[in-house]
Amino acid sequence: MPLKLILTTMILRKQKISFNTVCVCIVFLMAACGSKNNTANFMYQNSFDNYKDFGFDHATLRSGNAHSGEWYCELDSINQYSIGYSKKIKDLPVKNARKIKMSAWLYLPTFGSKANVVMTVGEQGKEATIWNGLNSEDIVDTEKQWTQVTGEFSLPENMNPEHTFMVYVWNYSNEPIWCDDLAFDFE
Repeated sequence: MPLKLILTTMILRKQKISFNTVCVCIVFLMAACGSKNNTANFMYQNSFDNYKDFGFDHATLRSGNAHSGEWYCELDSINQYSIGYSKKIKDLPVKNARKIKMSAWLYLPTFGSKANVVMTVGEQGKEATIWNGLNSEDIVDTEKQWTQVTGEFSLPENMNPEHTFMVYVWNYSNEPIWCDDLAFDFE
């Protein structure tokens, strides 16, 4: 039963309403009256463990030495792309975002491993109109150790609502690389 209807019913029946009940109702009403054009933050995090929990199988999923949990993605020259996030601009939970902060944890078995944490926007199946990447060569300086790669990028105004937004890890070397805990946050 909606909160307003409950309160109205109680008032019409002349039931006593406690001070605490009134305070709780005010808090709920204030929370419900937020602006629909709000650009509140939206954070996406994926440790890849949920995929196996739901029976999803992907060629890159491996069990064992993950940064967190049990599962991680192992990328190589054949399977270059991690499991990622993909959604049309119009379907994103945040509107009018001006910036994206991205991060992932990478494990380089050798220094020959090279990857980007990538954010793209573009028409599905065509070259991206926006491409930004956090390059492991610029950030990771140790091998055989999980290292967090982080960065942020500005987003243009008026992105085409029919274009697809994607975040993923791309291995552009012939050497394997592991990734885990892919995350991004809109502001």
